[in-house]
Amino acid sequence: MGFKNMGLGSPKFEFIYFIQSNRGGPIKIGHCINMESRLKTLQTAHPYTLKVIAFFKTKDNEAERKMHYRFRHLHLRGEWYRPEKSLLEFIDNIHGTNYPPTIQSCKHCDGTGLKIPAYKPKKGRKA
Repeated sequence: MGFKNMGLGSPKFEFIYFIQSNRGGPIKIGHCINMESRLKTLQTAHPYTLKVIAFFKTKDNEAERKMHYRFRHLHLRGEWYRPEKSLLEFIDNIHGTNYPPTIQSCKHCDGTGLKIPAYKPKKGRKA
């Protein structure tokens, strides 16, 4: 997939991601440090191709919980949510703005999936 080092310089950053099958359907809201590894792990248990449809980086260790709470009305099971208006609009805002303020816009996603790399720790550090 061509992931490269983002050069974040600190393992304190993590990503909040939104993953969906290329056929549509439920959206997974999760967190990770290495998106490539996380996507590969999820893909082994899913019959259809998965893609990262949006993400933001954060230092807030409560960000994933906040996202789950915000979209609790769309909750299906585990970390999977119905792709309804409020969630889809939030995802669209990640692409086009810096809302909420902790979000870094996804400048490299072309709608077919993630084109930006995950954090990779420096030698001697664990991810």
